[in-house]
Amino acid sequence: MTNHKLRILDDVLDDDNFARLETVLLQGAENFQWSITDHVTGRPDENNSDLWNWQGVHHFYKNDVPCSEQWEMIRCSLLIPMMKHLKGRTLIRAKANLYPWTNELQIHDWHCDYDFPHHGAIFCMNTCDGYTEFEDGTKVESVRNRLYIFDSGQPHRSTTTTNTKNRVNININFL
Repeated sequence: MTNHKLRILDDVLDDDNFARLETVLLQGAENFQWSITDHVTGRPDENNSDLWNWQGVHHFYKNDVPCSEQWEMIRCSLLIPMMKHLKGRTLIRAKANLYPWTNELQIHDWHCDYDFPHHGAIFCMNTCDGYTEFEDGTKVESVRNRLYIFDSGQPHRSTTTTNTKNRVNININFL
């Protein structure tokens, strides 16, 4: 079965725009800070038996306002070049996610980003064996400079990675 609302686009950004993102998100620019959450979806594991169930998060935009020193860089290097693909009217949220390396690939719980109709886009910063899976069984691999657009009001889930230090992507929600 195929997810008919899913669109996958490779090599979305030109080299200059991608390099700006890469400098901040992958090469650890000094003023870029990750907030660590103790779970990816659902509730925290009370017994800490899932030591891999955490992520780094950096919000660029939420609650109708920019909330990061890197907002202008994200807006100019990623969002403006992507607009022709997103066809959205209103930005809900833009955030970066960092999933850790694990010895075995770990699959997070199913989730919907919001409980109202909206769209999502995931932009992959690095190539790794991690992926996003949709309820119909479709899996989209993490490939550097790949954008996939989907109905993020439908259940989907993410994974860790086993073949790179981390899996980094930018998650965008819009109407």
